[in-house]
Amino acid sequence: MAIAPRQNPFDELQTRYLLLCAVVCFVGITLAIVFLFQSVGLLQPQGAFFSPVLMLLFYGCFGTWLMKYIQERRVFFPQLWGRSPSEWRWGMLTMLAGLLLLFTLGTFLTYVGLMSWIAPPIGDGIVNSTQEGILPDQAWLAQFIKLFVVVIAAPVVEEIAFRGILLQRWERKWGVNMALLASSLAFGSLHFNPLGMTMFGLVMGLLYIRTRTLAVPVACHVINNVFALFLEMFSSTGASSEEASAVLGGSFWLGLVMIAISTPMLWMFIRRSWPRHNTVMPYIYNGQQHSSGIAKRRTRTRS
Repeated sequence: MAIAPRQNPFDELQTRYLLLCAVVCFVGITLAIVFLFQSVGLLQPQGAFFSPVLMLLFYGCFGTWLMKYIQERRVFFPQLWGRSPSEWRWGMLTMLAGLLLLFTLGTFLTYVGLMSWIAPPIGDGIVNSTQEGILPDQAWLAQFIKLFVVVIAAPVVEEIAFRGILLQRWERKWGVNMALLASSLAFGSLHFNPLGMTMFGLVMGLLYIRTRTLAVPVACHVINNVFALFLEMFSSTGASSEEASAVLGGSFWLGLVMIAISTPMLWMFIRRSWPRHNTVMPYIYNGQQHSSGIAKRRTRTRS
């Protein structure tokens, strides 16, 4: 007896609630922390704990709501996540993470260089905001919280939300090509570096469709964030804000060089990995594999 495939929950799922909840969570947690600071003096906005605790609470609250949202919409999470590969291609993932970091850093430096010429106050503000980093004199607990958020919480929650949910819902609505572009643009628009993170989101979406498991884009996301943290640690030591501003102010051409180096290789990956119009999305493919496995086991049992 054939096993009926699971109904696709992405035919009816409403993604506007997901985006709205993300915004509400972030704004609500920020206001709550500001209220705590003003009322009892906890978590000063200039303190080492403010940003790490804010992001920890955001990803914790949004991630919890996201898992409940998936359950209520009858999305089978193991089918959404997929099977982890039996053989990991760590070399390819590390290379992709390095190329993406080169591209995102290049777009950032180009943007900062332009702002330093066009509007110096804006450029200085961007530079000052990047000087937080993970500094040696910060409290170890603040460092640990930031490491946990950047290396674990952010990759897992973001990949589930943007690749697992948005990409597959919008594929049902607009087709795979538009879904890849739209989910990548949505991912980029919620980050400080829209162009660089849109490229990042596009590559992560292709990895998910290609491997049919969120484990691979999550792993690549983790590697990229680890690289970025090491770069933060290196760039945050031994340089004053004035020195950093002077260096980043002349970074326009360096950024263009980074973009020129990384773009051709990223384009090669995108071209080779771009899905066909009739591509079966991971959720449906994993469900078919699951049903096929059950049918084979039942056949062996009866025989």
